[in-house]
Amino acid sequence: MHINHQKERLGILSSDLSHYDIQPDKTIGQYSALLNVSFDRPPGLARFCYDILKTKEQYLAWKNSNRDCMLVLNGRTKADQTSCCWLSPASVETASALKQEASDSAAGSRIGVVELYCQKTDFMPGNIKRMSAIVCLLIQLLETDSTILRDAERFEDIRTRLTKLDSKSESDFRHVCGLLVEVIKKFDVVYFIIDRVDRISGDFIKDFLKNVVLAQTDAKVKALCVASRDQDIVKKIDSLSYEVDEKKFLTLQIDQDRMER
Repeated sequence: MHINHQKERLGILSSDLSHYDIQPDKTIGQYSALLNVSFDRPPGLARFCYDILKTKEQYLAWKNSNRDCMLVLNGRTKADQTSCCWLSPASVETASALKQEASDSAAGSRIGVVELYCQKTDFMPGNIKRMSAIVCLLIQLLETDSTILRDAERFEDIRTRLTKLDSKSESDFRHVCGLLVEVIKKFDVVYFIIDRVDRISGDFIKDFLKNVVLAQTDAKVKALCVASRDQDIVKKIDSLSYEVDEKKFLTLQIDQDRMER
């Protein structure tokens, strides 16, 4: 009965918010299948990115940090001969590994892992609106924490607040970020994996870092973003490196087209 209520309320919420660019029904497994197909096509994608990534100093500092932290990866891939592929092996493999770690965690541990793939096809035009990105992450986190969906009063409060949002309002953007932070507080650790973050409108890395990652929740918030090597993005990343504590904002240039076991 509880599971049915949870699914029903998720369906209602998704229907109410259908005007946002909600992530399509693709799981880690489906994305992994896409990568496996790509391995067999020249020039192919790098395999075993996570095996290499988890040995890097910056990744270890991010993963083992006792504070809220964001790690931004950028570098080359070969997928479509552009500066960054439309689907990052590092994102998929890291999300998969963290989900497995969460499922293996000790009883009572509250670990959330949500992922957003911002470019879903080789030639997807336009950008995802930043409000849509936050709403998508929020819905996934609600799905992870069934206690909120089982609480009818709490669910209706969230639903009402979400359906009143104006996607063009700066104050409403901050409001939905605050709502996401409220849900984050239900967890011990929350990992956000965002692939092709440069496909989100505005200065999303800075907005997400300021309004969500560093929002001082009781939970540890860890965001891993993969960005292109576009010069505007590189400048924004470099600027944040100077503005934010180096223990809270880490960067790593890693070429996924060169990774080997």
